[in-house]
Amino acid sequence: MKTLSIGLLWAALCLAAAPEGKWMADAPGVSGTIEKTIFDLHVQGEKVTGSVVLSSGTIYPVERGSVKGDDVTFFITVKTDPDTKLTYNGKIAGQEIKFTRDGTGSKAQLVAKPMQ
Repeated sequence: MKTLSIGLLWAALCLAAAPEGKWMADAPGVSGTIEKTIFDLHVQGEKVTGSVVLSSGTIYPVERGSVKGDDVTFFITVKTDPDTKLTYNGKIAGQEIKFTRDGTGSKAQLVAKPMQ
């Protein structure tokens, strides 16, 4: 019984740390405005796939996504001239993911919450 309880607790902790699903965050935009960003994330083992929808409505595929414990990392490539790589490093904390976005020469902090 003790082994079963520990196993169930471990399974619950693993599920709680998965960033599976749709998340929304307010993110600082280029012009200083606050813009919505939607993350549609899928997890298989330690691999994260899915997409990011920026405020323009453009959908970008998640590239080289991974999750280890409560850390999630991936990047997207925004098609510009030259292309811009935006890297997202996040820490899953309960019902939110605290991301640092790095790419356009500056870093931004954003907090994603599950979409209802």
